[in-house]
Amino acid sequence: MDQCTLPINLLQQIIADSIEIGYDKAMEDHNEATKVEVSKQWAYKKYSRKLVDRWIEIGIVKVYVHGGHDKLNRHELFKAHKTYNWHIHKIKIEKYSK
Repeated sequence: MDQCTLPINLLQQIIADSIEIGYDKAMEDHNEATKVEVSKQWAYKKYSRKLVDRWIEIGIVKVYVHGGHDKLNRHELFKAHKTYNWHIHKIKIEKYSK
């Protein structure tokens, strides 16, 4: 079995991101006042057009048409934002596992 040694700060960041994703989903599921559908414009302002369009292109975030307007799921956006940089974590993990 291969072993992987990670620096504590990287492991803490991975755990913190996972907790935030779970908390966000739990709040969405239990709070009817939480706005789940957001406009593309809102997503572009919050996360940048380049990232949002890329997430849509690769299928991480789905576009829903509601009332003739494109809508995105706020939770999908948040999850994509928190996990999008995992390729950076993967590079760090590979570096420390050698």
